[in-house]
Amino acid sequence: MVTLSAPKFDAKARARRVEILGVFGSGKTTLAKRLTAASGRLLPEDHERNPFWGDSTSIAALGYLGYDLSFLLQHAHLVSTVPSDTIAFCDWSFETDWLWASLRLADDLPAYEAIRALVLERLGPPTGYLFLRQTPEIIVERIERRSRPTEDSFRQYVRSACMHLDELTNKLPRERLLVVDDHVDPTAVHQWLDSMPVEEAP
Repeated sequence: MVTLSAPKFDAKARARRVEILGVFGSGKTTLAKRLTAASGRLLPEDHERNPFWGDSTSIAALGYLGYDLSFLLQHAHLVSTVPSDTIAFCDWSFETDWLWASLRLADDLPAYEAIRALVLERLGPPTGYLFLRQTPEIIVERIERRSRPTEDSFRQYVRSACMHLDELTNKLPRERLLVVDDHVDPTAVHQWLDSMPVEEAP
């Protein structure tokens, strides 16, 4: 049997990235676009690329493991394509990937976490996190406004999702977390990033 090994990845080639945390429908993509209008590269999630999105038949048969792994690996692929001299803004976060997966997966969670650990070991941590905090009422209104049939069931989970996200962000390193709203000044965000020490690659 022949095994093809992957090319060696240079850890120094890792790009700086900022992950935006927020409940579905909170406005993460809109914020990320504002932040990259002047500089930076947007790494947008594309839910339609997830073959399990809206497919209740496959989820009933296989559970949510494939659904959550598909998003995880889509995000990993996005990060892996960014040049090292670029600052990338993600309208998603590996942290919230784990959070939502942990609420959906039961016996399958260890399998998900094992793959996630490998991904993060190779890609490294983000430069910083932006927490787009919104009230449950605003999020529900935005979900209703964008009228995606596959998101109709999300509305009943918004308040619980906000609570879990608050708990998650309380565990993140405070020096790398900035809480923002819709009106945050992009210049202030870039200044915050510039003030952060650059971590040396191992």
